[in-house]
Amino acid sequence: MSFLQAIVRIKKSFFCKNYKAAKKKQQFIKDITTTQAFARMSTQDKITSLAKLIFLFQCDHGYSPIELEQKLIRLNSDLKSKVIKDWSGIYSEKCM
Repeated sequence: MSFLQAIVRIKKSFFCKNYKAAKKKQQFIKDITTTQAFARMSTQDKITSLAKLIFLFQCDHGYSPIELEQKLIRLNSDLKSKVIKDWSGIYSEKCM
């Protein structure tokens, strides 16, 4: 599954509020951080894409920053901190 396909599938499942759909979304984030398509993206594209994706999850589920950081555990710490920082900016602009 490509990075873009995973995002489309996540968006399609956004309106399902049941537990099974939530578990699927969590699995997609895990998959996205390991796909070859994602690996070929530039660092800035990875940061922006993940931050936007996390923003969607934050607004849908109310995850805390710590929970979001745990979801990005597979990323190296430098990239992870940049994603969290980018996500924080998007979240404060659109959710507050």
